[in-house]
Amino acid sequence: MSKRVVAVLVEGPTDKIALRGNLNHLVKDKTLEFEPTGGDITTDDDYIANEDLNKILADDVRKLIAQRNDFTLSDIVEVIHLIDTDGLYIPDECIKQKRLAEGELITDINKHPFYNDDSIDALDVSSERRTLNNKRNAVRDLLEMKTLEFDHGIQKPYTLFYNSCNLEHALHNRRNVMPGEKRLLAKKFANEYFNDDEKFVTLFDELNLSRSWELQESWKYLKTNFHSLERGSNLIIYLKKINPEIVSSVAKLTK
Repeated sequence: MSKRVVAVLVEGPTDKIALRGNLNHLVKDKTLEFEPTGGDITTDDDYIANEDLNKILADDVRKLIAQRNDFTLSDIVEVIHLIDTDGLYIPDECIKQKRLAEGELITDINKHPFYNDDSIDALDVSSERRTLNNKRNAVRDLLEMKTLEFDHGIQKPYTLFYNSCNLEHALHNRRNVMPGEKRLLAKKFANEYFNDDEKFVTLFDELNLSRSWELQESWKYLKTNFHSLERGSNLIIYLKKINPEIVSSVAKLTK
């Protein structure tokens, strides 16, 4: 018997921990299977061309299939891709020099950018500006992609969604979380929202700051002011697709 599988590509394992259970509880006729892409591919110099992005994402889908080994490419009905915004649309001049305390050593932790309401602090300002420029270019290309191309002319519907400014910010209202906390927060979220569809939908209704059911409008909203640093997500648009009855009855803020 064939399965109906949605391949969900995410940046890291914590997205899977936090979201997989509740998303699968909402959907009735499909199974959502998560595959981490090993970080943010939209900021990599090697993957900013459209054809390269298609290849790496298609490879991630194949990796998911190989690891599970209980469904095939023909069972996949669509691919959705969930990324962090990381403040990608803020002006370059709002990326500012991070200052270390006197005598503080440069570590892997403080090399990470620090997100504020209207700016990003970075140790290497020019590198952070280049990273976000790469991300803008990649997101532009991904939003134009309606399908992922596989061998032998096979195509699968593809849609890009976001959490802003990152997963922990959207789910916990914390922008700057230490790497060691991410898994604990993801497990906390999964347990708190376990099989509570109304609570889960209400959260993402509140996070949809564009107040629109239109995908393009939700992305357009990010491009103005400092919205790509605000706490938000457009995942409610996908929730309505997989369970329109519950979402329509629960969502109050999205127009």
